[in-house]
Amino acid sequence: MFCIPFLSISLVALVLGIIAHMTIGMFWYSPFAFGKHWMDLCKIKASSIKMHGGHIAGSAVTGATITIVLGHILKALGTTTCLSAIETSLIIWLGFIATTLFSPVLWEKRPFELYLISIAHWAVSFSIIGCIVTKL
Repeated sequence: MFCIPFLSISLVALVLGIIAHMTIGMFWYSPFAFGKHWMDLCKIKASSIKMHGGHIAGSAVTGATITIVLGHILKALGTTTCLSAIETSLIIWLGFIATTLFSPVLWEKRPFELYLISIAHWAVSFSIIGCIVTKL
């Protein structure tokens, strides 16, 4: 399998990590999951959301960055199983994502439910990407 030497992950893992990140996000914030409630909490109307290439590119870059960084950390730690990848990914998520995203709840009075929707999305995304980069 083609590996990108300075990134510690395979090209397949990188592509699948990006796809997983974008797919999870599209589902998570769709009307079938939390999209309607998320829009209500953010005071956004569906008609005001105009998707464009910048959104897709930004999401792809975000997914790539998460995939590369998690892959590097998990490889450096010698992670070999999906379960240990999920455990480590969730520890990273708790330490850096869940805590960082809590500040707007404290200081900007953002709704706690909005926080829960966001951090749960990132927990799922980190867990799945962690598993992908460990197994590929």
